Amino acid sequence: MKSTNLTLGQILTSPNQYVIPVFQRYYRWDQPEWDKLWTDLVELKHPGKTGRHFLGFLVLIPESVMVGQISKFHLIDGQQRITTLSLLLCALRDTATAAGCSELAQE
Repeated sequence: MKSTNLTLGQILTSPNQYVIPVFQRYYRWDQPEWDKLWTDLVELKHPGKTGRHFLGFLVLIPESVMVGQISKFHLIDGQQRITTLSLLLCALRDTATAAGCSELAQE
């Protein structure tokens, strides 16, 4: 088993495709999980706070790789976190767009 440390930005901007296998549960996070994640994210901005926040492990199983094709990975663990953070980033983008901050929305 190979372990690699990646940031959320590196995962979301990579050319890889992350596939949720059909046997995975549907999205199940609700208010308690969202609140915990939000509290963790807000803590990153406290004065004197340094370093990165550990969001947990993602367990990915690579599909067979073909030269010249996008690498596909089955997302076995971490679906709820990745989905929630992706939805949060989409909401931030949409809010920035609505506020006329197109440069921020593009970022």
